Amino acid sequence: MLNHLSSTLSGYKPPNMHRWGPGVRDIYALHYIESGRGTLETLEAFFSLKAGDSFIIFPENEVYYYPDPMDPWEYV
Repeated sequence: MLNHLSSTLSGYKPPNMHRWGPGVRDIYALHYIESGRGTLETLEAFFSLKAGDSFIIFPENEVYYYPDPMDPWEYV
């Protein structure tokens, strides 16, 4: 059972055209979209995301995520 949760790194990404992947991380990464839109792709699915949505990247799973060119996301 999980007794606690700790953050090892946190940050803020202002609206821009930064893309990540396709790639694999060795950590859990939680993102919360404050504004804008973007896309998350995994081997199994394709997700269109918007302000108020969040997504988690699981270790050892290939992902690719990127902002909408007309309304780039801002996330933490």
